[in-house]
Amino acid sequence: MLPDTALGSLKTTFGPNRANAKIILYVMPVFILVGLVFIGSLGVGSVVMWLIAAGLFWGYRAQMKAKVDVYEHGLAANDWLGRKSSFRWDEVAAVYEFIGYDQRSAARAGRAIQWAYTVHTKDGRRIKLDMAYETIRNLGRTVLAETGKLLLPAAQAAYKSGGTVPFGEQIGVSARGFAAGSETLAWADVEKMRFTRTADLTVHKKGQHIPWKLVMHNRIANFPVFQTLLHQAVKGSPPRPCWKTRSSASRRRADSR
Repeated sequence: MLPDTALGSLKTTFGPNRANAKIILYVMPVFILVGLVFIGSLGVGSVVMWLIAAGLFWGYRAQMKAKVDVYEHGLAANDWLGRKSSFRWDEVAAVYEFIGYDQRSAARAGRAIQWAYTVHTKDGRRIKLDMAYETIRNLGRTVLAETGKLLLPAAQAAYKSGGTVPFGEQIGVSARGFAAGSETLAWADVEKMRFTRTADLTVHKKGQHIPWKLVMHNRIANFPVFQTLLHQAVKGSPPRPCWKTRSSASRRRADSR
């Protein structure tokens, strides 16, 4: 755990997800009442109901302790289990964004309802920021923006020097082409590259009807940096800075060619 002095001045704080806490608080009395109903005829059942209610109350108290302090040079997090973690922006190697979608009805299909961000540090730690925190999308965008300011120049320098810039374990971008696993598709052989509504990437090879590769959004590290460098590789120049790019599935479909 880094001291606050190593992180600079405090910029903002993200507290607990109070909506989640309220759901727990509203459900708890149900188990208490059920326990009272069965207190005479089923003593063991009553005890079980009250134990569940006690567990829910503990969960509510734990949820309300979740907090992230964002500083000038990094952040410090306290999760709902009381575990503390902190890192500087320059200690981050990769950030992965997971987006969950509503599949309960056709009318809402494709609507983003859940977000989680996993930060991989250079020393091997993994810090997860999820729905336990309020406005998790804004917190995730902040992390992607601040780390992107440092990761983009390094990625562009590696690209210009002729290297392959990795964005996760399976994909990479170089001047030669798009790398996926052990294969590299030359840019001259790329028919089109398209981001879907859910921000997954489809890569189409010339002469093929089905996509050459489908890369899921949650497998792409540092997505705004990846999007910027991919645009630069295909178009020859980068778009607006990566920290100004929207990091959610609500972004419009972007055709890279």
